Amino acid sequence: MLTRLIPAALAAILALPATAEPIPVVATFSILGHVVEAVGGDKVRVQTLVGPDRDAHVYQPTPQDSRVLAEAKVVVTNGLGFEGWIERLIKASGTRARIVVATQGLRTRKLADAHGHAHGGSVDPHVWHDPRRMAPYARNIAEGLAAADPANAEVYRIGA
Repeated sequence: MLTRLIPAALAAILALPATAEPIPVVATFSILGHVVEAVGGDKVRVQTLVGPDRDAHVYQPTPQDSRVLAEAKVVVTNGLGFEGWIERLIKASGTRARIVVATQGLRTRKLADAHGHAHGGSVDPHVWHDPRRMAPYARNIAEGLAAADPANAEVYRIGA
């Protein structure tokens, strides 16, 4: 009897889907990293370049940041000039990651208050200040993750 159960149990274990490692994702700053984590859940391993107590406007990338980007499968940026340093970092890193711009296609708003720094224009890149704009922001992230990891595309789309 036991000799029949062992092959059946082994067959059942082998039929289970393999658990894939989470994909490495880099988010440029902490708020964006939280959105990526919410959308990607346990399918992503998010590393954030600019932490919650740092200012992404004046951030100076490090050589370690370049290595982190080089190892990423996906790099998520805000866009709209928020990270004035990111294009140079992407180029310097030589990353082959999929670059996802969370604000891609979003309706822009005028910058009401320059609050002491420029973003390369008069467009307000602070999308997270308006909850109505966060849904398309999250969908852009979901679509970028889905393109990089098609096996989990539905998980990402549900997360958005």
